[in-house]
Amino acid sequence: LEKTVDDHQIAHVVGRDTAKFFGINGEAFLSCPTSFNYGCQHGFFEYALVNTKPAKKAIESICGSLGSEYSPKFRFYCYHGVGHGVMDAVSYDLNSALDVCDTLDSTVSREGCWQGVFMENVNAGMKGEAKNNIFSENDPLAPCNQVQDQYRHECYINHSGWLMKFFNNDINKMNKAVAACL
Repeated sequence: LEKTVDDHQIAHVVGRDTAKFFGINGEAFLSCPTSFNYGCQHGFFEYALVNTKPAKKAIESICGSLGSEYSPKFRFYCYHGVGHGVMDAVSYDLNSALDVCDTLDSTVSREGCWQGVFMENVNAGMKGEAKNNIFSENDPLAPCNQVQDQYRHECYINHSGWLMKFFNNDINKMNKAVAACL
């Protein structure tokens, strides 16, 4: 079996190095391309939030500096990147990460952050690096069916990767995943 390269994770490295060398600011963040599923932006926030305390200071100086010339969708993805960085900064503690997101001032910022948190959580789960008792060997929908209602939409948005792992990437078993979702 040939080993593959995960371009998204390589882009995370580029993002971390961008923040390290050009500073934790909106201008440096905007130099990250959105290719490789926003990997550079995710990595930028991983570095920024681990190295800036309190985290909200970094978040406001980066995403908060995006003016009205940026679409709400772009601002959402900025906060989505925040969620990835928050998970790293709190050592993948899901509830602590959601608590940080909950401190943000707008619906767009909170929901974007939640989505990034859950995506990073699934990434950790797929690599076998998630915290204990987050995912279940018996319940394919955990943790999405266990979090508060306000988080569920953003959790389920990225849960398909975990479902594939849960069902051993067996596309023939995916009808079980569909049934679980229904």
